[in-house]
Amino acid sequence: QKTAEKLNLDMDRRWFYYELLATHYYACEKESPGVIAETVLPLCSRLWSLEHFPAIFALLLHRWLVETPSGITHKGWVMHFNVFFKGTYQLFWFDVEHETHKLWPLFIRLRDHMFAGTSRFFASPNPLRGRANISFSELSFIGSRNGSFSSIEDTVAAAAAAAHSFTGSTYSSHSAGALENIRKDFACVLCRFYYYYSTRPERVGNFCINQLQLEEGLDAFVPQLVRMLRALRNENILRRYLRCSAQLPIESLSISSTNKLYATLNELQLPGAPLHPTAKITEQAEATMNQLFPQGRW
Repeated sequence: QKTAEKLNLDMDRRWFYYELLATHYYACEKESPGVIAETVLPLCSRLWSLEHFPAIFALLLHRWLVETPSGITHKGWVMHFNVFFKGTYQLFWFDVEHETHKLWPLFIRLRDHMFAGTSRFFASPNPLRGRANISFSELSFIGSRNGSFSSIEDTVAAAAAAAHSFTGSTYSSHSAGALENIRKDFACVLCRFYYYYSTRPERVGNFCINQLQLEEGLDAFVPQLVRMLRALRNENILRRYLRCSAQLPIESLSISSTNKLYATLNELQLPGAPLHPTAKITEQAEATMNQLFPQGRW
């Protein structure tokens, strides 16, 4: 109880240990700005080679990275967001594969703090749309289905080299582009796992346009949905995604997005290669197809 009062926690809900630790580091930074960069990050630099370190890094320091000014101003911040991104993706897949919702608070925190209108990740009213010196997507931020990425040392080395261009006099001219890339790539991840964590799947349009503030709207959501439909191997969760997909406002999608979704649903109705769906999945895929694309209309 004393710890909760010290960290100013709302005890009306259940808190996970990683939330308490992340809040502790956040509180330390608020009390002594710069203390995390001086004391914790040097220790982290010795652990890059550990397989599960990105996930640990994301659990412990997500509040410090997203909610404090130091998160995007300390030396090497692009590299650390690279590791944070990898860890977040691994954690969300862990939740999916074990059918738990332990990372739901992390999903909500990213959505509310990284994509709020006052967020630091919206660097200006007209953020740079051109390419910055580094794009997280190019550093293989979104890995395979089970979150297995390329060597963490190689990725961190690439990010560190790119991050060098964001220091010194060039920082202000390129930081807006880097923040835009970060925001877009995290938006892709939140879109992928929206149907898993959301209790209101019918509000996906509001999620994309008003919360993530995606210019493409649902046309940015559908490619991530298609990737999940093709990657999921858990029957219960794949069926959930298919049920949620049936509520998509198909008339709001572009022809390209519609065709991608149609082709994927069609493949999920066919036994065998390439997706090898079970009988229950083919049944649910057929029901979703019939609802989104009624015969005689498409």
